[in-house]
Amino acid sequence: MLRMGSGIGRHRFKIRLDRAPYSRLLRGWRRPRKPPKATGLMADDTVRARAFTHRLTLRDLADLSRTRGYFLRKPFRTNWKNIGKAVETLEGSMSIVWSTQ
Repeated sequence: MLRMGSGIGRHRFKIRLDRAPYSRLLRGWRRPRKPPKATGLMADDTVRARAFTHRLTLRDLADLSRTRGYFLRKPFRTNWKNIGKAVETLEGSMSIVWSTQ
C-alpha cells in the first residue's frame, strides 16, 4: 500500500505503510523485555526488580505509586519516601535487619 506525501519544495516521496517501523508490532513480533539497569542503590534496585517480575514498566510504577518521575531516571541519592510509596504499591513491606556480632 503506497501513500503519497508532500515533501519539501517540488519533490514528492512515497511512504510504504507495510514497511513502517511499527508494522512489526502489528504482526506479533515482540522483543523480550530487558530487566532494568542497576543504579547502585540497593533499595532502588530491589523495587525495580520487583516491578519487573510483576510485568510493570517503570512508567507504570511511577504512575501507580504517585512518585512522579523518580523511577524513570537514575537517582543520585535514595529518596525513602518514594521508595516507601512504591513498596506499598507492590504490596510489600520494608524492614531493617541488624547484623549480630
